[in-house]
Amino acid sequence: MQIRRATIEDAEGVAETVISAWRSAYRGVLPDEFIDRREVEPTARRIRESWNPARLALVVVDEDGRVVAQATEHRPPQRPGFQAEIGALYVRAGCGRQGHGSRLLRAMAEEFLADGRRSLCIHTLRENRIGRAFYERAGGVLIGEDEWSGYPAVWYGWEDVSVIGMR
Repeated sequence: MQIRRATIEDAEGVAETVISAWRSAYRGVLPDEFIDRREVEPTARRIRESWNPARLALVVVDEDGRVVAQATEHRPPQRPGFQAEIGALYVRAGCGRQGHGSRLLRAMAEEFLADGRRSLCIHTLRENRIGRAFYERAGGVLIGEDEWSGYPAVWYGWEDVSVIGMR
């Protein structure tokens, strides 16, 4: 297992990971037709078209070179008072509970710290029990509620990202 900066060449693997995670985490939360119509190639194409090398994006790659987890920074943070935001953090279905998400979150925190950013926020759907439990285990504190595309959503925050992974 290796954590490294994502490249534009990772677009397909990132798309596969995101779609797999959505189908696992959001089934029963979002409409099935919304989840099921997501396809790898159009998603990979959108990733390539919006690629910004200045934005922090990390991937976890297994021993076969397959992307099994990914995280991407959202810049600038949407939540006032926070210096960094993770816009997406997904672990491929079937690859959870192996520490990939925890190591990836810690690696993102270390990158933010190296850049002088200490506070972090992340947004997720309120009914995303898997994600919410993960953020809470990582020390995230519920800091607000709103909506994402008409669905109830929540914000988690860390005032000091140096504590991520230290619990």
